[in-house]
Amino acid sequence: MAVLGLNRIIPMYRLRATPRCGKRTLLGELNKLASNVATSRNIAGVHWRSDAVESLKLGEVVAMSVLRDQKQTYTENFSGFTFTKFDGTRVTI
Repeated sequence: MAVLGLNRIIPMYRLRATPRCGKRTLLGELNKLASNVATSRNIAGVHWRSDAVESLKLGEVVAMSVLRDQKQTYTENFSGFTFTKFDGTRVTI
């Protein structure tokens, strides 16, 4: 599959939504998705910027709660989920 460029046809596999800047991680991609959703609601006029900021904080709290519940269902030795919160602190659940 290809798309029409300004002066040529560019194969789809050569297109990138963002330039590659270092290593991609699952956490980084999830943070980018959350930020894009929050920003899109602002642009659409559905929410204020402060709503977007607070929704990211709320989503983080909900995600940590889900991970705490999930951890309790594991029967094998498990050291927990470790990740970096939006404020930069490392957390292990």
